[in-house]
Amino acid sequence: MKKLNLIIFLNIFIVSCANPVNLHTAQNYAQGCSSFQHQGEWWKARKACGRAAINAELGGAAPRAIASLWYEYGRTSGAICDYTEAKKGLELSLKLDKVNNGPILMDYFELARLHFHQKLFEDAVGYYQSGILATSKEIVSKDPIGYADILDEYGDALKQIGDIKKSEAAVAQSTQLRSFSPSAEAITKSTPYGGFCDQKS
Repeated sequence: MKKLNLIIFLNIFIVSCANPVNLHTAQNYAQGCSSFQHQGEWWKARKACGRAAINAELGGAAPRAIASLWYEYGRTSGAICDYTEAKKGLELSLKLDKVNNGPILMDYFELARLHFHQKLFEDAVGYYQSGILATSKEIVSKDPIGYADILDEYGDALKQIGDIKKSEAAVAQSTQLRSFSPSAEAITKSTPYGGFCDQKS
């Protein structure tokens, strides 16, 4: 996932004509967003993420900081099964990252996983492909197992829509990456989409 705390604390104040009250409020909610995620309180996290994003926008925060907050809002919404809001948050993050040179590959991969979870495999494949195209060798070298997980999911989605040849190629690439680091674990953990549907308050 994106480095929420790092981006917020380093970038949220690096703006001109900012409203310090809204930015301070955004920072507090951003801390809550992260803390609640670590506690498994995804409904509370979603609420805090959303309020952080809105206050960051009102305060004139750096666009990449705002993108990260909408990204987290999307992830947390998906965890509690609010898939409409999940898509909204992730698409806002992608839109902002596209015009501000942000980490678009994570936006693409989260949108892919969101659609994959909902069994919308054709849409998922499109997002996986966009994310893979945006992934550099340097990024793969930093988290080969995390990328292998992505390739396995991509391969599964391809299989679901009947593209067996591309599916096998993706799985083969994943297997090769895992063979280079057989005892390694993924640095990037998957969002638990649909894992906390019972958290409604």
